[in-house]
Amino acid sequence: MKKWLLILTLILLAGCSNTSKAPEVLVFTGESENWRVNYISSQSNETEQEIEYRIDYLGSGDPEEVSYSVLTNIESGSSGNVNLSETKVIRGSGSCGGCATLNKDDVLQFEVEWDGQQESFEVTYDEDARGVME
Repeated sequence: MKKWLLILTLILLAGCSNTSKAPEVLVFTGESENWRVNYISSQSNETEQEIEYRIDYLGSGDPEEVSYSVLTNIESGSSGNVNLSETKVIRGSGSCGGCATLNKDDVLQFEVEWDGQQESFEVTYDEDARGVME
């Protein structure tokens, strides 16, 4: 009887333990005179990540057509062409499995063209960034 009680207790304890690791979240930020970039990598392991980014236009006026790219030193990045006539915010997301992931030492390069203007600046890991996607 004690033997069965011990086995049942061990099974219950094994079922209650949570061995899954919380994802590591890395926030990269960068800003210029006209643009601010927040780029978030949520990594469940060394070969899987989910990306969210927010690009804010800080300049004056309302640019219509914007072409941008966030380049990383790994095989993925983000880019697009958007119309900002109604909003000054670009949002995007993506994910990959079996891919290289970002780390704290990586430096991203943001490039943007709008209304005949062009800017480029670095986006780096920001340990203090919290709630940047709101």
